[in-house]
Amino acid sequence: MLQKYRQSGFTLAEILMVVVILAIAAAIIVPAMADTEEFILNSAAIDLNNALTYAQTQSIATGKIHRVVFSSDDQTVTIQIQNNDLSYGTIKHPITKQDYQMSFGEPSYAGIAMENIDFDAGDYLLYDGMARPYSDVGVDLADGSVELTGKELSRKITVQPVTGKITIE
Repeated sequence: MLQKYRQSGFTLAEILMVVVILAIAAAIIVPAMADTEEFILNSAAIDLNNALTYAQTQSIATGKIHRVVFSSDDQTVTIQIQNNDLSYGTIKHPITKQDYQMSFGEPSYAGIAMENIDFDAGDYLLYDGMARPYSDVGVDLADGSVELTGKELSRKITVQPVTGKITIE
């Protein structure tokens, strides 16, 4: 009596098909993962731009001085309004109704740090009732920028003197 031996396994064509599918999937996934830092960095730069713009518009709307405070220690940005007694209080975020504070320690900004804060050698920026930027009350801003950095990329946010125009580089 002859016995039939049956071999089990995959054919060469089946193995090649799996390798091709894996190569295509890797070609799609790897670049998308590499762009994650750039996406987060760009989002953080846009959010900071929006915070600065909000401080400008609120200074016009209220006719009061607004201060944007940058803390490299806490990695936070806080928007404050000057009270009648010349002290400052944190304004509320228009959507969350919480104190307006950005924190680069949050998971949504993972891997992003705020560095090189330079508003005429200070760590805050003032907007008067006409949204004109100052480095101190009555002292025009001469130069203002802050840098957001990731592991390999960075974005510089600059506030122009006199006009207050904000640019992201």
